[in-house]
Amino acid sequence: MSCEADQTEGGLSKWIDAAAAVEQIFDGATIALAGSGGGLLEADAVLAKLEQRFLETGHPRDLTIVHALGIGDGKGSGLGRFAHAGMVRRVIGGHWSWSPAMQRLAQENAFEAYSLPAGAISTLLREIGAGRPGLITHVGLRTFVDPRLDGGKINARATEDIVELVHLDGREFLRYKPFRIDFAIVRGSSADDAGNVTLRHEPADLDVYAAALAAHNSGGHVIVQVKARRSDGYVPARLVRIPGVLVNSLVETSEQVQCVVADYDPSLSGESLCPVGEGFYEAPTGIRHIIASRAAKELPAGQSANFGFGIPGGIPGLLAGEGRLGTFWGSVEQGIHNGAMLDGPMFGTARNADAIL
Repeated sequence: MSCEADQTEGGLSKWIDAAAAVEQIFDGATIALAGSGGGLLEADAVLAKLEQRFLETGHPRDLTIVHALGIGDGKGSGLGRFAHAGMVRRVIGGHWSWSPAMQRLAQENAFEAYSLPAGAISTLLREIGAGRPGLITHVGLRTFVDPRLDGGKINARATEDIVELVHLDGREFLRYKPFRIDFAIVRGSSADDAGNVTLRHEPADLDVYAAALAAHNSGGHVIVQVKARRSDGYVPARLVRIPGVLVNSLVETSEQVQCVVADYDPSLSGESLCPVGEGFYEAPTGIRHIIASRAAKELPAGQSANFGFGIPGGIPGLLAGEGRLGTFWGSVEQGIHNGAMLDGPMFGTARNADAIL
């Protein structure tokens, strides 16, 4: 008996080009993006076509963009593709460091600008995908996202309350309100014709599954950019990170690179180890070195520590220089555990990591 089957949705191929993929996006749509700085999981070929379509036609316009981490190279890629007057109505982002143009538009009140904790946005996407009533958490209490302060609003155009205070069992929590996701634009390494996507060559998984699930279960559309179409029509099941049932459109992009520091480095994606030599670890300099050195004194042997972006991103390299590797368990918010953690635009990746989750 043959095990062959039609690997297309309703007999129609999911493979289309980037221009056709973005033609589906309509005015006023809400788009969830996954990615991080340094080109990490950035579906920029699709985003570039979306930008081109807007510049040529004025559509789609009045979009809402949702992203947990900073996406782009600081020169126009990623989130910067949306930095045009009229293209967006609202942006809900974890941080905006890699898109100075979007920062300027937000300051000019060109759209409604919100900033929420990156982890809260990623988890909210998961909750939206699960059909639950938003994210209820203590994270953000008594900070700028608490509605008694700013409620995550970062300019005058932002007036809607998207976070509310709730009480459960006599305790205070924040509820990050759910909303419909019309499109998710995410990236993987390769896919088969059924739409099963692997991230095996990527340095992180991030929230690609959460974004895809949120769009799919909102009745929306999931667009996935990948480097390669599996010629043998098969992605090993244990390597699938986005199952084909969630995927509507696949865009093959042969020029897709792993990140800004490598077209493809298997030690970044956890597929192999590379030699460790002099200069392997990035150490901070200047004022960052002074602050990181002081912070490192707070980390005794035997503890675990999660290093955030910015000043903390320089601490692992400094600890390596002090010969303290192996005395603690380090991780970063992108899901990387131990290894030679990179800094700057490639923060969130590591060579020779112990785990990528």
